[in-house]
Amino acid sequence: MFKEMKVQMSEQPDVLSSKPLRITRIHDMTFRHSYGKIDKFFKGFAQGKLLATKCNDCNKVFVPPRADCPYCMADLTESWVELPKECELHTFSVLHFAGPTFFKDLPFILGLAKWPGVDTYLMARIREVKPEDVKIGMKLVVRFAEPHRRTFTVLDFWYEPAEKLTER
Repeated sequence: MFKEMKVQMSEQPDVLSSKPLRITRIHDMTFRHSYGKIDKFFKGFAQGKLLATKCNDCNKVFVPPRADCPYCMADLTESWVELPKECELHTFSVLHFAGPTFFKDLPFILGLAKWPGVDTYLMARIREVKPEDVKIGMKLVVRFAEPHRRTFTVLDFWYEPAEKLTER
């Protein structure tokens, strides 16, 4: 079976005062995944379109899209509408900390946008504006990454002010 070992405190390695071993590995991986019933939302980015699902029973519109209506449970996978490029800022936050991928972009702005007739909000980065110039209610426009840079993720689109802000 197992032999019990008794170790004196003085025999244990001093891990707190030693320099940690750092190993860097670069991985090149291909991921295959599915967005399931809402993949049309992400495929719309390839055409520069922002798509939402619409419940024909409740007359509610959802972006990000829903596969099923949360109110009546109707299937929404065949009921898509294209949203206009113009929207309005509902609220925002200026981020001063983020994951390593975004360190070079700090600080940056995340905003929740609203469209008339849409029952939910959509979060994305707000670019081309200083944090001090962002105002709730400001008009925004949706922009898309260039076709060769699209990743079919939510990083493929962002908001910018609809009107060029004047310099101070």
